[in-house]
Amino acid sequence: MRRYLPLILLLIFEGSVAGQKDIVRWSEYSLSDIDCDKEFVLDIRDGILSVTVQGSGEKDFTIHIPEGSQDLSKSARINLEIANTGNSQCRISVRLNDKKWVAGALVLKPGETDYLEILFLHEVDRNNAFFPNMDGIPGGNLYIWDPVDPSLVKALNVELVSDKPAQIEFGRIVAEGVHYTPAEIAAKQGFFPFIDEYGQYSHGEWPGKVHSDSDLVVNRDFELRELAIIPGPKSFDKYGGWEDGPKLKATGSFYVEKVNGSWWLIDPEGKLFWSHGVNCVGFGSGNTQVGGREKYFTGIPEGSTRFNFYTANLGRKYGDDWQKYSIGHIHRRLRSWGMNTIANWSDALVYFSESPRTPYTANISYRSPALDGAAFKFPDVFDPQFRQSLETGINRTLERTFNDSWCIGYFIDNELYLGNYDDFANVVMKQKPAGAAKKALAEFLKGRYTVIRELNRLYKTRYRSWDELMNAVELPSAAGKDIADFNSIIIETYYSTCSELMKKLAPGKLYLGNRFNLYRIYYPDVTLINSVIATAAKFCDIVSINYYRFNCDDLVLPYSIDRPVIIGEFHFGALDRGLPHTGLRNVRTQEQRSDIYKYYVDQALVNPQIVGTHWFQYGDQPFTGRSDGENYQIGFVDVCDTPYPETIRALRDIGYNMYRTRFKDPEKK
Repeated sequence: MRRYLPLILLLIFEGSVAGQKDIVRWSEYSLSDIDCDKEFVLDIRDGILSVTVQGSGEKDFTIHIPEGSQDLSKSARINLEIANTGNSQCRISVRLNDKKWVAGALVLKPGETDYLEILFLHEVDRNNAFFPNMDGIPGGNLYIWDPVDPSLVKALNVELVSDKPAQIEFGRIVAEGVHYTPAEIAAKQGFFPFIDEYGQYSHGEWPGKVHSDSDLVVNRDFELRELAIIPGPKSFDKYGGWEDGPKLKATGSFYVEKVNGSWWLIDPEGKLFWSHGVNCVGFGSGNTQVGGREKYFTGIPEGSTRFNFYTANLGRKYGDDWQKYSIGHIHRRLRSWGMNTIANWSDALVYFSESPRTPYTANISYRSPALDGAAFKFPDVFDPQFRQSLETGINRTLERTFNDSWCIGYFIDNELYLGNYDDFANVVMKQKPAGAAKKALAEFLKGRYTVIRELNRLYKTRYRSWDELMNAVELPSAAGKDIADFNSIIIETYYSTCSELMKKLAPGKLYLGNRFNLYRIYYPDVTLINSVIATAAKFCDIVSINYYRFNCDDLVLPYSIDRPVIIGEFHFGALDRGLPHTGLRNVRTQEQRSDIYKYYVDQALVNPQIVGTHWFQYGDQPFTGRSDGENYQIGFVDVCDTPYPETIRALRDIGYNMYRTRFKDPEKK
């Protein structure tokens, strides 16, 4: 709950919560244990840390955890009570032990106080005997690839962002909750089954939980009244472009143009268009494995190997013709929510509907030999099958989309794994000598070194022939320049081939790139990816980046490249509505999720390169996990098809005002 009381009063009124453990006691704390620069003014008084920062922008400081409070292995989370006592809105994010993926964030207006939550992400064995293939497990076990050891929490790394000088106060910093192992959860009396007939967690209550079919009907009727009252922004044209904005050339397709210093999509009627969208729009989000896990569930048809709780609930809610009704309902929802794009991984049944319609993106898939000759997630761009298969995939996708003005453009591939971004040549060395990429590497090296002796002298090796070199599985470290140059050839060949075929087969349509995965390479902090992004920008109409951060104000292309960017995925989740995992970025409550969504997309709207944001995803994932174990609270609707009202409010706040926010008229200052 968002409060406007002074923090000192909250400290008095709140009292203690069972299970809490203070990990920082300000009355016993020394300011010398906080690392900060000279812009900060710190003070401790009445059990509160006051932080004043002179200047604006992003500022960092570190609160070191005292010895004796560092072992939090039995706790589930850390909560920090924070007040904004300054005169400008602030975003505060906090990392544990400087781990960028174990963090929480909070947006506070002047005078507001709230709690910032950081989940410990206790490491999950996804093959555990009790809850296999679930990223989040009851009891506080959440999978992430780079967790913090809860037995040694050394520091809270605080990032404060404000466009003016800022002042915040920290009250209690406590560890909360009890962490249970999977075995301890499974041993609890009466725990199984833990999923009810609607796909919800049985052992909990929260606002909006469905207890009967009549609840579904009540929710349906309430939403229908709301959609009738709020049908959508009056500023939208039929495509969701800016009806009241400037008119450019109408081509019948979407294209990109720079207007008054900012990049825009232009819709088929020539109106400015900013893509406010969502991924995975359709009916697959509630599908989960049943076979071998039957004891988890209540009311599953006997003999089921998989079951889709979401579609079962749609049937209960809308009747036997639920699919046809739901398709139209989805489009009406998106319009009312101020959205104008059905983004990647969405159901063709939805985006090919006759009426109403919403602009959409399409994904081009194909099969090609891998760069390592096995399973590396990057194609062997030198193998003739790459070009042939890609051409087939493009043509297959164009059959229904090329002459469809509602198609914004095309992604090719998704989150290609690029290794260390600078070592593709050694990936190629894993191929057999007859592999296409390995042959190309051999020809590249022969072009530089006319005889093997010349290469040996530089590499300090003793290869007796080119064949012996090509039978090796890695190159020596002395080959660094050759590796870098061949990496560039691979990347350039990939993007140039995709671009060439798109221009040939789909003239006038947008090539949206490959949706960069920047999880482990933390761009823009890490520069290994820069040359790859720069190459993509040379050939793509729009560079697509999946950007799971609490902010996107730092998302610009490297080397001052000026091309449009689309954020292909981002999300935030909380544990307050019955699911066991928050997704890649966690907040404490749905209210905070609403705030951080609006903050993030507002940043994108004023970024001159970004032409859209696409949330991942439309519906919550199932509690017991999709096929790869993800079970995140990341939907705009839950498993019972109930929209999250806090998030929908943020969508409307953005969508109904986004064109005025984005457009800058140099003649109106």
